[in-house]
Amino acid sequence: MSQYGLTLNAPITTNISAMLAAYEDPATGVASVAAVAGAKCLGLFVDDTLASAGEAAIQVERVAPAVGGGAWAFNDSLATDNQGRLVTAAGASGAKVWCLGFARSVITTDGDIGDVLIHAHEITIP
Repeated sequence: MSQYGLTLNAPITTNISAMLAAYEDPATGVASVAAVAGAKCLGLFVDDTLASAGEAAIQVERVAPAVGGGAWAFNDSLATDNQGRLVTAAGASGAKVWCLGFARSVITTDGDIGDVLIHAHEITIP
């Protein structure tokens, strides 16, 4: 898979799948696939990586491919679901949602791969 931007390496203790959101535990620095919807993630895993490798590359800027957890429209703010996939940010009116970036392509089906401009931000649902 090609890399488009800056990558960081982080320690891992579980197997990692590429193109899923990367959550880094603030207490330990260990990275894992985001397991909570709306997790404050720092980027997207670059490659499939076995835990035995000890660390994984995370792309933290520019455009990267990501696995979608449902349909996106171009320029949607994208948050994580509980499987590390990116979904259009949603919630109750007035809720604040942490987003990893913006959709730079359109996808229509759960599991499709789309381009994401990695730019962490928080939005308030109208």
